[in-house]
Amino acid sequence: MDIKKIDKIKAPEDWVEEALNPEKIQGISHRRNSMKKLRTAAAAVVIFLLCGTFVTVAATKSNVFQSLLENMFGKENVTEVELNPEPTKQVADVKAEKDGTIQLQENMMVVGEKESFISEYHFEGDEEKVDHVYTVVSNGLKKMTPVAFESVLDGEKCGFQYVASGNEIYAFNYTGGITEIFSYYKNGIIYGVREEKNATKGYLVEINLAEKTVKKISGGNMICNFVMSPEGSKILCNHRGDGYWSVFDIASQTEKKISQKLVNGYARTTEIEFLDENRILTYGESIFKNSTEEDSTCVVNLQTMRIEKKYSGVGLVNMKWSYRYHHKKKSLEFYEITGNQSFTIPDVKDSGDVIDVSGDYVLFGNLEEKKQAVYLIQLTNHTWKKMNIPGKLRNDMEIHLVKTQKKILITNKKRAYLVDVSSL
Repeated sequence: MDIKKIDKIKAPEDWVEEALNPEKIQGISHRRNSMKKLRTAAAAVVIFLLCGTFVTVAATKSNVFQSLLENMFGKENVTEVELNPEPTKQVADVKAEKDGTIQLQENMMVVGEKESFISEYHFEGDEEKVDHVYTVVSNGLKKMTPVAFESVLDGEKCGFQYVASGNEIYAFNYTGGITEIFSYYKNGIIYGVREEKNATKGYLVEINLAEKTVKKISGGNMICNFVMSPEGSKILCNHRGDGYWSVFDIASQTEKKISQKLVNGYARTTEIEFLDENRILTYGESIFKNSTEEDSTCVVNLQTMRIEKKYSGVGLVNMKWSYRYHHKKKSLEFYEITGNQSFTIPDVKDSGDVIDVSGDYVLFGNLEEKKQAVYLIQLTNHTWKKMNIPGKLRNDMEIHLVKTQKKILITNKKRAYLVDVSSL
């Protein structure tokens, strides 16, 4: 087996990294692993997307839990939600009731780069098949009508189904070697990846939805992990088996290798973030190895292939944000690594950790300390909500984020409530 082919398997990047480069793993700094643990801390309280975790809700009342949420967020902002309709019941449009209740089936999950869609699916063997796709609207979920796309490339049929909202597309049920469709599209043109049957070659392809054409725009070396720029002009390609990143310019259809001095070849896709179409944010080299140098975060210009700026430190929240606890003042400061924004939460009795992050929302605290408050924080607005959660509720409580509606779903696995946090 060619171990480099592991790259095509949609497995966690750490597994691929360890299989391809066990010696590299030994050199990765403990600081990088510590940051990873902070961001992926195993916890019972989680910020997640609406259907990111399947929740079964029993029919029993939980007045203590409901009262707790109403005291935290205000009675007018808390609405009970039913999550487990009969599994045999056919759902057309999932609409909110007059009281705001939304019914969801367990075989649903939030999808899309911007989390604009909710898919309903089933499995045929190990293969996932999408049955319906919904979009979130103000009064519930609206079923979308998918469009079927089919074309021919190299004498072989290939295709998929898709839905679109704004400038984002969500494609599913791939056939004929299509393995990925990037979410950005403009004027009916989208981009994706097609691999040969033996997975020895992979190509970036341009797809014209109106003309139903597919054409190769790259060489056959694209067995990679990918990150597309916000406006879809560039694609970062991680040739993990060969230990380097490259940037593919869609307009010129050319690929350029990025020096290891600029971007570490074993950086994960979560360790690179586009700032705009020509600049990316990534970690300095010291974070990837045992080094006495100070950790840093770098802005790399993809046009000049130079480090444009280097900032001291790395984000403990995400690529842009970090935090520090001031023991003497008993305060928690959140500050932007790449800018001048900062804000402080006063009267925080004990230091904690980032429990989870979703967009601009952060859940912070220490779940093992039953008396310690947990904070729901909005980074952009510099606002927060202090949540004093009784110890007996912490083990079962989960928090799910509905970004498009600025609401969170909170459940203790007996009851679930949709909470409006637009004022946060």
